[in-house]
Amino acid sequence: MRHCTRCGAPLENTWRFCARCAAPVPDPPQPSAPAGHAPRPAQAWEQDATVIGTVPRATKSSPADLAGRLASVVAVLGAVGALLALFVPYDGEGTRLIEDAVTVWFNLPTLVAWGLGAGLTVARSTRPTGAVLLSAVTLVWLPAYLNDIEALVASRSTLGPGQLISFASTALLLVAGLVAVGAAGVRFTTGTGAWILAAAGAVLIGAVGSALPSREILVTSVESQDIRGGIEVARSRCCSLGEQSGWSATSLLLTMLVAVFVVVVAGSMARTSLVVAGFGGVAAALAGSVFLLVLQLRTDRVLPLLSQDLRDLLAAGRVELRIHGLPGLWLQVAGLVLLAGVAIGRGLVRPGAREAAARSTTR
Repeated sequence: MRHCTRCGAPLENTWRFCARCAAPVPDPPQPSAPAGHAPRPAQAWEQDATVIGTVPRATKSSPADLAGRLASVVAVLGAVGALLALFVPYDGEGTRLIEDAVTVWFNLPTLVAWGLGAGLTVARSTRPTGAVLLSAVTLVWLPAYLNDIEALVASRSTLGPGQLISFASTALLLVAGLVAVGAAGVRFTTGTGAWILAAAGAVLIGAVGSALPSREILVTSVESQDIRGGIEVARSRCCSLGEQSGWSATSLLLTMLVAVFVVVVAGSMARTSLVVAGFGGVAAALAGSVFLLVLQLRTDRVLPLLSQDLRDLLAAGRVELRIHGLPGLWLQVAGLVLLAGVAIGRGLVRPGAREAAARSTTR
């Protein structure tokens, strides 16, 4: 039996008020579940509601994401094709580029940049960086094919499978890079003028060097020595812009113009990684020419340029061959090193508030 909490009078179970003091009677406590008693299982509709609440929403790839993925596949195919072109007969005569070490070094920086760029486009987070790298190096490298076209037009060479693969691969890489850049939604800024000027200045230094002679070949007699080291037998310098053929000169001028254009566009991008990729792509495309000039200072590359009489005298030890690098070469080396330094410096600079905002909105 219960009792009133105010006056202590006994209470019946059915009473709502105390008969003595009219105090309200509280509801009786509910009995607790015994130990070990399992809670009531959820009903079917409750289980369904729980499951429905945890099911994620269906995701659908955007057209830009699909375009980026397709560009990544095309970029990988293009990079593989560019590498394959080294090992198959390049022209109709069956010449393989891999057999000439100088040619390999000429193509190596561009091939490495293509492979790196194609690899970066595979992951979504690094796809914009890879796309800019591919676009930059391919655009600057493209005018170099004018020399191959000149040889075909002048009938000095015939078209081979290697050239077809190389042309097709370059086209695939260019299309893939540009499509991926467009799909990434790259943003631009106006606060990087100093970096653009520095990079463009480096390219122009290399352009001046490419217009000047880069190598001097000097043949002197060793039988009649004087204070200058011998009597000069032959001297040759190679090769200023005016000494090159129309196709070669056009290729050189277009390369430098495109390089400046790419530097300006890449330098205007808001994200640091994209600027570095653009500058690095230009440097990679120009590095092959510098490697070629340096390797042409070797004696085995110069000997075929000498007349048979001079080669006979050289073999008999009657003349001495000297090869010197001229200011044209060293200006190109300086421009390439400066451009690489600008790219590295841009990557080390801490991004400002404007770039941080652009980075957060560009994915």
